Amino acid sequence: MKPRIVCVDPDAEVLGALRDALRPRGRAWDLTFFADAAEALAGLCATRPDVVVADPELAGAGVPFLLDVEARWPRGVRIALARGSLGAVEPADRLRPHLTLSGTGPLLAALDLLAERRAALPEPELAARAVAQGGLPPSPATFRALFEAVGADAPPAELARLAERDVAVTAKILQLAGPGGGGVRAALASLDGDLFQHALLALGGVARPDEAALEAANEHARQVARAAALLVPDPALREGAYLAGLLHDVGELVAPAHEAPHAELGAYLLAVWGLPAPVVDAVAYHHRPSAQSADDVTLADVVHFAETVVAADATALDAARLAQLSRSGQLDRWRKGAAAPTSDRT
Repeated sequence: MKPRIVCVDPDAEVLGALRDALRPRGRAWDLTFFADAAEALAGLCATRPDVVVADPELAGAGVPFLLDVEARWPRGVRIALARGSLGAVEPADRLRPHLTLSGTGPLLAALDLLAERRAALPEPELAARAVAQGGLPPSPATFRALFEAVGADAPPAELARLAERDVAVTAKILQLAGPGGGGVRAALASLDGDLFQHALLALGGVARPDEAALEAANEHARQVARAAALLVPDPALREGAYLAGLLHDVGELVAPAHEAPHAELGAYLLAVWGLPAPVVDAVAYHHRPSAQSADDVTLADVVHFAETVVAADATALDAARLAQLSRSGQLDRWRKGAAAPTSDRT
């Protein structure tokens, strides 16, 4: 079934630009356009969209349109296509979109990635159910520590240090910062304090599994993240490797409820939240990097090999990928780079 995309904007010029930009995807996507917010809301149950795209300041029935969409159709991905500053939008309302973008170019890239990752799921229904779940559960210990740090006006570096210990908090910060936000430290620097506090409160309301299991999942994620960062020769790429390692099992936090393959489901959720494509692909292929088309070493390879080191008893090495990289010479070059002293790396 083709992904169903609904675009809503009362500005005829903006809606026309969206039609023109999305028209080349018309064969692959089921596209619907509305100029009237009330009409779009009335048609939600009929159109059953996978994605709703709208201006974040668009009003529905007396409330922000995307807030109304969330209430009426929580199974759809909500994308805010901003034309100006979001300063006039209340922090709580700014949390309603899954993703906030500016311009049709980033929108097309995001929709392409969403469609690709959705197609990798065994059934489209899994995507809708995962989106409707609303988010990831944070570690109670990290959640409490962050709230105390925010209350004490801790510096951004301390907040980032705490956030990078938790899968759910890291994912939420990167989601709010949007594409191009960099790592956690850069993302936090781009967010205002009110929005960050509202985001923490929203995470606190997410249902969490057994606390011991959640803490174990976060500890495993941190171990893989640290190992992945150590395996990357280029210091400039280590933050991306750490993030990919930290988020690699994000699907485990929702997969048990949906009986879905956690790698594919986790990659879809990260695409929903606007994380960079290399990180999304690393999550998608971290158990089977040989399924990639890339000949060079990728983040998926780094995370895969890091996890085989951390959990050798539970993670099988992808021998086919190892042989492919060995034949191409990439494995030897990567091994030499990763083994070089830190002072020799540039």
